[in-house]
Amino acid sequence: MAQTIQKTTKSKHYGEIPAGSHVGYFKTGIAIGNNPVTYNYTYIVTPTKEYMDLAVLNYIHKCGLREIQSITQEEYESNTQI
Repeated sequence: MAQTIQKTTKSKHYGEIPAGSHVGYFKTGIAIGNNPVTYNYTYIVTPTKEYMDLAVLNYIHKCGLREIQSITQEEYESNTQI
């Protein structure tokens, strides 16, 4: 579920995100060979909503993901705090 950015935003976590961009937050799972799936949290920024599906498919293919799940910004932030 992508979130639309209303105005240009500067963030120490995400850099500068232009107004009108869409941000999607995801829980991803990867496994090499027969090893168990390990999970990671990531976000994807696209210029328009139409690009989000293509960006997600590209990310799955590029990283060789076994699982991907859309999550909320709050869940992303709570799981990526140091």
